[in-house]
Amino acid sequence: MIRNFLLRPFCWLLILAFGLGDFLWAAPVDSPLFSSKASSAEIRDLVQDPSQLQIPFQYASLEEIHKGTNGKLLIYFQDAHTNFGAQKNLASALEVLMKRYGISTCFVEGGDRDVSLHKIRRMAPKKTWDILAKRLLQDGILTGAEHLNLTFSCPLKLLGVEYGPLARANLKVYSQLLKNREDVLSYVHQIQGSLERLKRRCYPKELLSYERSKVEGRRWKENQSLK
Repeated sequence: MIRNFLLRPFCWLLILAFGLGDFLWAAPVDSPLFSSKASSAEIRDLVQDPSQLQIPFQYASLEEIHKGTNGKLLIYFQDAHTNFGAQKNLASALEVLMKRYGISTCFVEGGDRDVSLHKIRRMAPKKTWDILAKRLLQDGILTGAEHLNLTFSCPLKLLGVEYGPLARANLKVYSQLLKNREDVLSYVHQIQGSLERLKRRCYPKELLSYERSKVEGRRWKENQSLK
């Protein structure tokens, strides 16, 4: 009884935490999109001075700007993977930038070739894709860019940025690691425990005190970085 009494509020707290995460990443539905398309002159000026980029702040925030010399403009999105609200905001931000600046290419992780999905839209009506793509986005199967590719009328080319052989080799190693993850973690914990016992037996007090201060300092820095 006591265990169930304590478990129930914990479960509700966990659900609330996930819900708040999506809420904090969610975009207000009534925020106006950029109404006008940038002229050719505005786009040329933007390439020369990226600080002129107009960000849809209801969907994204701007962290850094770097000015290059090759006449190219790259907009780099950092997003929370498999988070529905964050990926929905990514799709909305991309849609705004496509309308404003005529962006037609998006480089994505997880592929090494053209992985565009807009060609399969003809297989079903838009209403069907709207429902299906939203469900797949909620399940973490689609990314925001892929969701937009299936539901937005303007074509967006999705190009994978991975080096195919290396990416596939990494996936193979990762899948093998997952199979043995519990055994590996258990073994690592055993090693850590054995090392700590040896330290307490062999290290002088001064060295043990120094190690504790280093650990405490690292934890303090990690806590500061989260604030």
